[in-house]
Amino acid sequence: MQSTIWWGTPEAKQWLDRVTETVKPMGITSIGRKFELDGAAFGTVEHSIISVGAFASASMAYDQATADEFGAEAAAVSDHDYFPDSLRGLYLLTLSGRFTTCGGT
Repeated sequence: MQSTIWWGTPEAKQWLDRVTETVKPMGITSIGRKFELDGAAFGTVEHSIISVGAFASASMAYDQATADEFGAEAAAVSDHDYFPDSLRGLYLLTLSGRFTTCGGT
């Protein structure tokens, strides 16, 4: 929902729905963090907040059940390191509704 939160356009929702519909059949609990342009997994599957949080944020535009499922995984995934933990904070703020429009527009 990040783009939906920030932009609020039908095009943003359409794109986020496409992302969510690509991930949903794979299962958020087994998703990796590297993908080819066609959506195929690339290299070693590394389950990480880096991708889980991005997909969870996108799922907020899809439906509540999917957002809850993806958000729960974002809260549970454990790959503590500086960069992933920085993203974790931003993703969890977004998922909780506490990270909204930047710049006051």
